[in-house]
Amino acid sequence: MVGASFPDGQELQILYRQKQLLLNSPDVPFWNGSQLALQRVTRRRDPMIEDPILDLQFVNKDYANFLTIGELFEDLRESGALGDFVSRQIVQPDPLLATDFGLIINVVTADRKVIIARRSNEAYSWNGFWHIAVAESVTKQDADTGGHIDFLKVVGRALKEELGLSVDEETVARVTTFHALNIHISRHSWMLFVNVNFTDTSHTFESIRFQRSSGGGRDHWESNDLRVIEFNRKSVLSELTDRESEWIPFGLWCLLLSAVAERVLTLEELKEVASSLSLKTRSR
Repeated sequence: MVGASFPDGQELQILYRQKQLLLNSPDVPFWNGSQLALQRVTRRRDPMIEDPILDLQFVNKDYANFLTIGELFEDLRESGALGDFVSRQIVQPDPLLATDFGLIINVVTADRKVIIARRSNEAYSWNGFWHIAVAESVTKQDADTGGHIDFLKVVGRALKEELGLSVDEETVARVTTFHALNIHISRHSWMLFVNVNFTDTSHTFESIRFQRSSGGGRDHWESNDLRVIEFNRKSVLSELTDRESEWIPFGLWCLLLSAVAERVLTLEELKEVASSLSLKTRSR
C-alpha cells in the first residue's frame, strides 16, 4: 500500500513485539495501554433532518502498535518513500496501518478563554510545543457491552482526566460540538475535532486551573505549563501569524475550526490566513 520500502508482515510483527518488550521495561516512562484504531468510516445523513452522520467502526490496538507504525511512517517520510501514500486522498482507514483514535477538544471557559498546554519532556512526542489542553485517546474501556461508544461520555472522561472537571452528562451534551474527522497522515492516527463551550457555566479559567493544580486532573504529566488565549479574532490570528511554529499542527487546526464555528473568525479569514501556513509540512 505504501510501496516496496514498507516491511512485510513478518518483519512488522518482529518490530511490534520489540516495542511491546520495550514498554514492559521498568526504565521506560510509558505503558502499553489499550487503544482503539479506526477500521471503517461510513458517511451518511439523517433521513429526517439531514444532519451529517459518521458511523465509525473500530479495532483493538495498543500503544506498542502506535509506536511501531508511527515510527515506520516517519522513517519512510524522511526518506521520501511515503510520497504516493501522502499524496493520495484518504477516505477510508487501513485497519492494519491505523494506529489510534482520539479526541482533540478545544475548551472555551466561562470567561471566554481557550486553554492550551505546553507538552512536557516526559511526553512521547512534540516536546515543548503548544497544544489544545484536552487530548484523549479512545480505548476499549469506553465501549459498552455491545461495543458501542458514546463519545459524549468520552468527552466527559477527558475533561475529568485532563483538567479535573466533573461535568454531568446533560451539561456535556449541551456544551459539546463535534467539528470534523481528521487524520495525521504520517502516523495514520485518526481524531475527532471537538469544541466544548462553557460560556454559560461557572467554569472560568482560574477555577479550572485551581482544580487541575489541586490534583483533579491525573493525566497532566504530559504537559508542564498552561496558558490561555482570549477567544477573539485578534488573539486567534496572533497565534497563527506569530506562534504557528510553536504549535502541534492538529491542535491549532482544532482551535481554528472552533473559531469559525463560534463566529470568532469568518471562513474567508481562515482561508486567507491558512494559505500561508506551513502546518501541512510539519510532522512528528
